[in-house]
Amino acid sequence: MMLTLFTVSLIYMLCTSISDGKRPNIVFIVADDLGWNDVGFHNPSMITPNIDKLAYQGVILNHSYVQPVCSPSRHAFMTGYYPFKAGLQHMVIWDEQDVCSPLNMTFLSSHLKKAGYATHAIGKWHLGFCSWECTPEYRGFDSFYGYYNSRSDYFTHEECMLIARTYTFAFGVNLIIVPSSLKVPPQYEALYPDVKTKDRRTYCGMVTALDAAIGRVVEALKKKGLYDDTIFFLTPDNGGMITKGGNNWPLRGSKITVWEGGTRTIGFVSGSRLQKTGYTFDGLMHAVDWHPTILTAAGLTYDQNIDGISQWMPIVSESGGVSGREFIYNPLMTRHAGNCSELRTRINEYKQHMIPAKYPKSNPSANPKYFGNAWTPGWCKKPME
Repeated sequence: MMLTLFTVSLIYMLCTSISDGKRPNIVFIVADDLGWNDVGFHNPSMITPNIDKLAYQGVILNHSYVQPVCSPSRHAFMTGYYPFKAGLQHMVIWDEQDVCSPLNMTFLSSHLKKAGYATHAIGKWHLGFCSWECTPEYRGFDSFYGYYNSRSDYFTHEECMLIARTYTFAFGVNLIIVPSSLKVPPQYEALYPDVKTKDRRTYCGMVTALDAAIGRVVEALKKKGLYDDTIFFLTPDNGGMITKGGNNWPLRGSKITVWEGGTRTIGFVSGSRLQKTGYTFDGLMHAVDWHPTILTAAGLTYDQNIDGISQWMPIVSESGGVSGREFIYNPLMTRHAGNCSELRTRINEYKQHMIPAKYPKSNPSANPKYFGNAWTPGWCKKPME
């Protein structure tokens, strides 16, 4: 039996149980820059019927945290390690930097592929692409349809058609809202005539377009008889960018900040194999937890040395979360600890595991003019270590 995992910016598919001896399909959705107040189940003025239905029919995550920007969060999703242990505790990986998520850290996709899943990625990568070894098909994905860097023009690419197949799979789709490229087909923006601010109106339309794409995925699975064996996970990679249309109310702050508006995100787990649904999970989660949680949901074990902790059983059993769970964005300088000796000690312990930030200068070898005016992998022999 062939199993499949797809990734799109982002949807990933999972099932919740293997009591029937069959591993679940996996859909893991990472919605780029989606704000706390940008979905219907938090804000009734938002038109997101497909997201809302999945959330209400599943388990809504109330305290799910990520890093304040894209690449560090995506690294955490894929590896289960804090970004500061990989030298990625900075902004994001830019197009001309010869760096990527460390090659010695095994991606979620590789574990699933080893277990028999067919693995596919669609959408935004943003985990480095200077070397081919950094790219999806070298990191556990059987195929990739999307772009490697942080953003792309929505209207210069062919439409990607999703074909649901009849074998069990894990599927990931990156569904993208990029604030630097606020564009949406006019029929979606027209759904928000009462929103007077242009950026906000366009952004709202983009969210509804994202919702429609999720709806198409769901319908494709139902038509192929795959829906009942699929679990959906959804998380943004950071909070909404409020200067570009995002809305995190009532949370303070925005993308790029470590206030809750930048790091506390919406989320849910949904699927017919869930034993308990229709409730809100108040357990504390961090981006590093998605890796082990998904593996556990697939009936697999995970490396106990990673930073992430599986939240699967607490979610399934409605137990309230992992006891004593804590997480760290980035070790601060000890001077911020003030007179708190315990905090100073903890920070120093974390700093012993910290890799200096990998933030090299732009490399002119990456210039698209050398590759037919397209951003292309393979311009560095080896990424920065």
